[in-house]
Amino acid sequence: ASFVLGQCPTSGTTMLNSYRCTSSTQCQNISPGYYCYQGTCCLDGSANSVSYGGYCTMTAQCSTSGAICISHICQCANGSQYNGRACIASPILCPSNQISINGQCYRRVTYGFMCNYTQQCGYIGAFCTDGICRCQFGYTFDGSKCIPRSKICPGNQIAISGQCYPFARLGEACMYSEQCIDKWYQSLLCVNGHCVIQMNDDTSRATCRDRRAEVEYVNGSVKNCLYWPCTVGYFCEYSETQNGGQYICCGTNANNIYGKVKVYPGTNKPLDCSTTNGCIFLDAPNCVMSHRYGYKVCCSTMNC
Repeated sequence: ASFVLGQCPTSGTTMLNSYRCTSSTQCQNISPGYYCYQGTCCLDGSANSVSYGGYCTMTAQCSTSGAICISHICQCANGSQYNGRACIASPILCPSNQISINGQCYRRVTYGFMCNYTQQCGYIGAFCTDGICRCQFGYTFDGSKCIPRSKICPGNQIAISGQCYPFARLGEACMYSEQCIDKWYQSLLCVNGHCVIQMNDDTSRATCRDRRAEVEYVNGSVKNCLYWPCTVGYFCEYSETQNGGQYICCGTNANNIYGKVKVYPGTNKPLDCSTTNGCIFLDAPNCVMSHRYGYKVCCSTMNC
């Protein structure tokens, strides 16, 4: 069979600069996988023949999983690193208040705050549903973790985070907005420890880009995050509707994730329902299963 001096077999690859040799040991001392063929260092052209760090001319020669041939060396691409066996994706370094998920940083949050993944919810038993960190059905949040819902409160009280709190009417003391239920007023909020009337929406009122988020107020005024930092759970964004353009704090208050329930006149007992169309009230048109009361109620939202 005829051959040409200085060339490798058809299936082989010549080492860069056509390195001359008299033995395969000389070639292997330069790069593993090469052998001496008719005075020239050659590489077997078959796939997966070059180990990590070895000389290569094509990626198919690299035997290490994930390695590619860069500058004639089998190595890991940018964004990955060698762990002794394979090239793996380099971990994303996130700030301490964030977590790496699928190669991106997401903020760590607690119960009641907005989320994209359950991993963001930093408490035992967490579950990200409808974009909010909550507990799974049948569980309640006790302030640090989700626990089985076993607390049954009297008819004049409501269970919040595993504790019973009395219902409150307009002007009465409260700790949570869920306590504020008054048959004469549809929308009450717990502000500064008392149930107050919620302001009606209007076109000039500050709103957040995410309709699920709420605006943070301080002393009755919209907080300007250009001068004051937002409270944990709120984030600074620009609003064109506030004061002709202002930076405002938007987020989710863990105490205000539930809608308002319709109650029996003269009582604080939620009105029950049985069918999807069973609620005929404009302010509470949804018949939903309530995790707090344990039966279907007429609710202003889909979560009561």
